[in-house]
Amino acid sequence: MKITCPECQKDNEFIINDETKCQHCDKSLDGYTFIKPLIPAFLLIALTIGGSQAYEHFTDENRYPAKIEYALIEQCITSDNNTMRWSTIKKKRDACISALEETQDDFSYSDFKEDQRKFINKFHQHAVANIF
Repeated sequence: MKITCPECQKDNEFIINDETKCQHCDKSLDGYTFIKPLIPAFLLIALTIGGSQAYEHFTDENRYPAKIEYALIEQCITSDNNTMRWSTIKKKRDACISALEETQDDFSYSDFKEDQRKFINKFHQHAVANIF
């Protein structure tokens, strides 16, 4: 085992027993606790956890549940309650989808849950800009 002496800071290689001494300064190493370096393992664990949380934040959190996305787009398309041609519906649907994507860039799903009124106002602004 390789151990750094706490007194003289030099490395020692030997088998540890009750009467082990530093090879350089001859001080007893009895009573000290030595831990093998675990920094690479801790670093790997920390990066894994941090990476998974970042991935979750940038993928899942910004993705709204399908029910909510569908309801927002459906409400946007049928908001004026008029009968429309299929070509008009398709254009309006595309404009509503674009408005939702733009609004989702501004509001994560957690922001949406916090303040739905603010989200709806921003979504309405994007929808009006895209439709006209």
